[in-house]
Amino acid sequence: MKTVINLGSIAILLVVFSANAQTNLNNSVAQIQTETTESFKGIRYNFYPNLEAYFDNKTSEFIFKVNGEWIKDKSIPNDYRGYSVYNNYNVPITDYFGEKPFENLAENKKTFPYYSNDRKGKLAAMQAQKKAELKEKGLVMN
Repeated sequence: MKTVINLGSIAILLVVFSANAQTNLNNSVAQIQTETTESFKGIRYNFYPNLEAYFDNKTSEFIFKVNGEWIKDKSIPNDYRGYSVYNNYNVPITDYFGEKPFENLAENKKTFPYYSNDRKGKLAAMQAQKKAELKEKGLVMN
């Protein structure tokens, strides 16, 4: 009889701890989703210098040029030969919230030039991005 009571107590404890762990997991997932949403506040577009394309964080669409016309689509066309947006350099555009980011393409290309995947290129790209941020804050003159 004592064994049955001990096993029953252990089973009850396992149920209580399991329910508590599930609640903690649900709270953690909700916190991550909130933090991710918060991190994108103020950033409507990301610019991909090597594609001369944009990603709209609001609509989850890419904006790119095809045959001279700007197109919005959920994915990048096959013409980009297996390009991976996850492995390549992109820049958050923090100062434009309209519907046509490509109107600033010339300025974005100048501010965030395309660099190859070599280490020296990535360093130069990061330096260009930092310089643009400092210029935006009025800490750099040219």
